[in-house]
Amino acid sequence: MLIGLADQDRDAARFMAARDRMTITAVNFGEVLYKLFQRSGRPASQSEQIFVALGIDIADVSLADVRHYPELKQIDAASRTAQASAGVTAQQIKTLSLSDMTCLGYALLRRLPVLTGDRHWTTLRTHGLGLDVYDFHDPAVTP
Repeated sequence: MLIGLADQDRDAARFMAARDRMTITAVNFGEVLYKLFQRSGRPASQSEQIFVALGIDIADVSLADVRHYPELKQIDAASRTAQASAGVTAQQIKTLSLSDMTCLGYALLRRLPVLTGDRHWTTLRTHGLGLDVYDFHDPAVTP
């Protein structure tokens, strides 16, 4: 979502009014800073100041959050198997990164909905994810 805002994605911009209700983990925020630096060379401190000024809550990650990793890796494995069975090539199969699992683990512990630009996450409920995940690109999803 934050990368979408930085990229001036219209779909992400629809959620600007809801930013005071958004939380991102410090791990995921670090990934955002890294990706923005890769793309633009913008210093992390400059990107951080922009997002903090927008009122985005940055949350620490706890041991309780990461205890969900084994469960999330099982869900990820089921998703990979389903994608392969559907004919998706090995290079195109979508998987969960450590950062992805951090976000989902944080949300699982707190029973929070997740807003993402990663469409793959919206398929994970069919593989056992007990969360509501929304793609900000979906026009049916409203702030």
